[in-house]
Amino acid sequence: MIPRRYILIFHQAALGDFVMTWPLAMALGRVFAQSRVMYVTGVDKGQLAEAVLGVESLSADSGWHALHGTAETTDERMLRMLKGTQCVVLFAQNEEAVFVENIRKYAGDDVPLILIQPNPPAGIHVMAHQLAQLGGNGKLNGYVEQMQTLVRTAGLANSGGAKSGVLIHPGSGSSGKNWPIELFLKVATLLSAAGETVTFVLGEVEREKWDAKAHAALRAAAKVIEPADLSALRAALTRSAAFIGNDSGPTHLAAMLGLRTVAMFGPASSPEQWHPVGPRVTVLPFDSLAEAVVSAVAAMA
Repeated sequence: MIPRRYILIFHQAALGDFVMTWPLAMALGRVFAQSRVMYVTGVDKGQLAEAVLGVESLSADSGWHALHGTAETTDERMLRMLKGTQCVVLFAQNEEAVFVENIRKYAGDDVPLILIQPNPPAGIHVMAHQLAQLGGNGKLNGYVEQMQTLVRTAGLANSGGAKSGVLIHPGSGSSGKNWPIELFLKVATLLSAAGETVTFVLGEVEREKWDAKAHAALRAAAKVIEPADLSALRAALTRSAAFIGNDSGPTHLAAMLGLRTVAMFGPASSPEQWHPVGPRVTVLPFDSLAEAVVSAVAAMA
């Protein structure tokens, strides 16, 4: 009989959603202390979780996507892992009946399968929504609550090296979530005048969708970096003392890593559902002045 030692967490949503699942992964590592916790997700996100949490990861594209289809799965390595699985967690907004059927077929009917809808209802924070879906497993619920409290009060960054400067991410995956770039530029000017080192960080969306004028304005105001992947973004964050951004993945990551984080939430975002989680987080509305953002960063020092 193959020993059951794998905890598989399937997650395919964006970075911000992914970061919000980390307390559950940490809790699973404590409940199943002799098992190997593994995210089945995109390579970039998996490597990030490995670096921050010490879990393992598998590329969702290396055969695992077949579990969502009706074709027979023949990948021998994957089948061996499924037979050795102790618990499966699936983050999916739909019921995923085919996935569930395949897990039962290949891993066994007795393997615990936790299905979590990632998007919370109005007025409920995403972490509370996750906790409510764990059912009656009192031990797991207790550890999840502990890990959620940990990230809220202490964050997850390690202590290595001095941290300085303010990192600003002026974009997001949706233009409706973006505070005006002119105000980000003013914040950068005010911070620089106060002696802070300011760096703009741009991702794939900004590189592809923002015009040359916007890029030139940012480069005229401060240094601009474009991390090649999430590991490079994490490295930039861990060197910084503070972060300013919109309702975006980098903002959620910065908050959980323990940076002083100011998050701009406009009409397209809900702080009740998606307030960034970390020990030093301030959420401000879009009608805030640039001076208020600078004051919020200073107040958390």
